[in-house]
Amino acid sequence: MIRPLLERHHISTYRLMRESGLAQGTVYRLVNGETQSLNVETLDRVMAALQRLTGERLEISDLLRYDEPNP
Repeated sequence: MIRPLLERHHISTYRLMRESGLAQGTVYRLVNGETQSLNVETLDRVMAALQRLTGERLEISDLLRYDEPNP
């Protein structure tokens, strides 16, 4: 759910990577919805970076969605 936010604000994945200070692979997996687990520090850095870049007050629910695993 990060991609729509980036697109709405015309923010590139690269810019989010630079602003958050996270590794390229980490940010690309988050943006592409390929992350299986997420630690609190990473989430904090992404939230802070997105708030700086968008000027919006964001909630965790703006970025994450829980999908039931397929059996």
